[in-house]
Amino acid sequence: MDKLITKVSLLVAAGTLAIGLMGCGPKMANKQQLSQLDEAKSAYESAQTKYDNLVNQKDKLEKQKADLSAQLENLTTKLNACNEKIGK
Repeated sequence: MDKLITKVSLLVAAGTLAIGLMGCGPKMANKQQLSQLDEAKSAYESAQTKYDNLVNQKDKLEKQKADLSAQLENLTTKLNACNEKIGK
C-alpha cells in the first residue's frame, strides 16, 4: 500500500512539474514583436552608421585644426621676423 501511495505521489508530482514547466517555458514572439525588433535593429544600425560618420568627421576636423594651428604659428613667426626687420 505504501508503494502504491509513493508511486501515485511521484506520478502526481511529475505531472505537476511537467505542467508547470510548460507554462513557464519560452514564449514565441508574435509578428508585431518581430516587426518591432526589426525596426529597433534597423534604427540601431542607422544610429551606428551615423555615429561612425561623426567620429570620422571629428577626426578630420581635429587634423585640420592641428594643421591650421601649425600654419598660424608659422605665419606668426614670419610676422614677428618681418616686424623685427622693419624696426617695430
